[in-house]
Amino acid sequence: MLQVEIYAAANELQKASKLISNITRMDFPDMHTEYIMRYLLFFPNDFAARIFKKQGQLDLAIQEYQKIMSKEKMFPDRQLIHPILYFRLGVLFTMAGNLRQALPIYQKFLELYKDANSKLPEVIEAKRQITKLSGNNG
Repeated sequence: MLQVEIYAAANELQKASKLISNITRMDFPDMHTEYIMRYLLFFPNDFAARIFKKQGQLDLAIQEYQKIMSKEKMFPDRQLIHPILYFRLGVLFTMAGNLRQALPIYQKFLELYKDANSKLPEVIEAKRQITKLSGNNG
């Protein structure tokens, strides 16, 4: 997975995409909290969505996040969705001009991150976007 990040950072998106297709699902871990948390969280599995975003394929990136975050996930036994995925989806909706869809996604992100450090850039940006988008709707 680290190699995917390295290729993506170097803008070698075809190489990153090729590696993504080879990522396999890990077997259910031993009953150690650390392993179970890694197994349940989808955080590292948004590689494809981030690559699509870098390629300018916003619709595909949005579809990928929606697939990851849907109730009928690729792996239904994984129940936890990392809050940062909501922020990333909100950014994509905003970039694509889907402002009505972006607003509730940013709100959900802040709801889930309500105890996070208020100085995190994602928290600041989500609050800014909510203020901006609420002004457009009201």
